[in-house]
Amino acid sequence: MRNIGRLMATTAALVLSVAMPASALEFRMIGPRALSMGGAGVARPENALASYYNPAALAEEPGNTAVSVVFGIGVRDTGIAGHINNLMGYDWNTAIGNPASQDALNIIGEIVTIQADDGLMFMPGATFGLKIGKFGTGVFGGGEMAVYTAIDAIHINSTDPLTDPNSFAYNDSALYARGLVLAEIPFAYGHTFPLEAGRINVGGALKLIPAATYNIAETVTADFEDVEDHLLNGDNTDTGFGMDLGVQYIDETEKLAAGLVLRNINSPSFATANSGQELSADMQARAGVAYTISDKWSAAADLDLTANETMIGGYKSRQLGGGLACQLTGGISARFGMLMNLEGGPPAWCLGLSLGAETIRFDIAGAIAGSNVTVDEYSFPSEGHLLFSLDAEW
Repeated sequence: MRNIGRLMATTAALVLSVAMPASALEFRMIGPRALSMGGAGVARPENALASYYNPAALAEEPGNTAVSVVFGIGVRDTGIAGHINNLMGYDWNTAIGNPASQDALNIIGEIVTIQADDGLMFMPGATFGLKIGKFGTGVFGGGEMAVYTAIDAIHINSTDPLTDPNSFAYNDSALYARGLVLAEIPFAYGHTFPLEAGRINVGGALKLIPAATYNIAETVTADFEDVEDHLLNGDNTDTGFGMDLGVQYIDETEKLAAGLVLRNINSPSFATANSGQELSADMQARAGVAYTISDKWSAAADLDLTANETMIGGYKSRQLGGGLACQLTGGISARFGMLMNLEGGPPAWCLGLSLGAETIRFDIAGAIAGSNVTVDEYSFPSEGHLLFSLDAEW
């Protein structure tokens, strides 16, 4: 292929481009406590974050006020890192000039093994959550930015381009950079209905959602001037509205809690810089359960009832996770759990720590996948998340 040597440069340019606006459509983990317990937060969410996880929980502790400030980042390789690592080891100049060379054969062999769901995802987040009585609001910001491939599996013959229309020299494989970054600004409320055996809380949230989209595609034969132009002009801003509904049950012993939340019921969509193309935040449904085992121990688990689309074509997220929390001495608590995608992929192990009293505390949590990827002789976990927060409640 005459310009196939530009593939690696285009890859690098697109990877760098994801520092521009973008977001995730899976169920995001925005709180350290939830992350450290395998993402479980629907049944008993942190008070200040209830507007996001389950607005029904705002009905609990109606006389208190809670504030939470959260920052975090997540990175996930769904299969592209190993391919890029292998492709970087071949002589592209030789392959360009001679499609029948061993390097060209190696490149062709690698290209045809790349799947539609192989990509790289970045998931930044920043949140301010506020609960006042039974009302909740805040700015729940975050997103998903992805780079993935569309492989041309037709032009892969290692023959002379002058005599074969399907020669590797005409390969039109492409790289995509796509993202949706958004800030959910909810106006949420929860209300309690007493039962003979406990109580049911119901709640909802109406959300203003300013968003930035990013959506470009580049073939490996693209001119660098076109790549630069698309990188600089591939973003767009838009505003949508969302609606969430939640329900929570607390038993009469106060030990058992169960919850269900439906997020983005109206599936808001956002325009991209590409005329007529939109990125949508489809409805998500998640159920959760939590149980207080003793004064020191508690457990929780969540399950996505929907398989959620992501920014990588072909890659879906349906999470199952859970964990345990232990209250230690001196205002210290520890949590650990496991998170896995039922649609495929390795499990992630989660760990978190809280320092301070309930009135004011610092939380940190992380999650690391149980499998590694290798790039340029360096080994990294295929997925990692880090969240930390400062919380106050009175």
